[in-house]
Amino acid sequence: MVQEKSYSLESLAQDLARGADFVRQPLHQQIADKIESMIETNGLEPGNQLPSEYELARVLKVSRVTVHQAMLVLAEKGLVQIKAGSGVYVTDMPVSVVADTIERYVTFGGVSHEALVAFREIIEPESAALAAVHATAEDLNSLKGLVDEIELAFKEGRISDCAKADEAFHEALAVASHNPLLYANLSALHKIVLNAIYAQIKTYLPKEGILAHRPVYQAIAAHDPNRARKAMREHMKNTRTQLLNARTNLPNDLES
Repeated sequence: MVQEKSYSLESLAQDLARGADFVRQPLHQQIADKIESMIETNGLEPGNQLPSEYELARVLKVSRVTVHQAMLVLAEKGLVQIKAGSGVYVTDMPVSVVADTIERYVTFGGVSHEALVAFREIIEPESAALAAVHATAEDLNSLKGLVDEIELAFKEGRISDCAKADEAFHEALAVASHNPLLYANLSALHKIVLNAIYAQIKTYLPKEGILAHRPVYQAIAAHDPNRARKAMREHMKNTRTQLLNARTNLPNDLES
């Protein structure tokens, strides 16, 4: 059970005042940045409670509205949770926060479709190699079930179900790597790239792409990282043209 503790107002005031430069950003953003730094440098853990908005406003000599805006910024980042009638607590940041941030950067940051494809070609084979080393029996069962569903749905002409199982396979592969950074990156990529592809090929899926999943799974099940890496590289080569042809379906019409 997490031991709840409040950060002292004296320490908070000192941290916020130390080297403060309230010039270039809105005040609430500066306060949010300082509190974020405080959480990191003082080792606050999930479940630890921050001072109330009233207390913070008094110490910082700003309005409660400004403090509330700062807390909303932190909540949007996934760093704190605001509980009505209780207070503000440090959270255990979920992977989705990182994935959503990456997705927003790719969508609005001018990242080309070619860059997305190239990045996936780098990261997916390494994800498969790590999965071959770290996959549990539960991970393997999940991967096998998805490979079976991909092939069965393809055979029966259920293109939409096949596409969904394909995406789920790559997601499960990232989970099986047991590397949270890989999982966060791949989660964002799948949402951006694969959904766009499936929107384009809702009436067609290339057979070579379908059949490429089982060799990847078999290599992982054999706990052979080199074989898994090679199998995924072959899969990425086979799907490169398909990925690049989907560029018009990416968010904001991303182009290479």
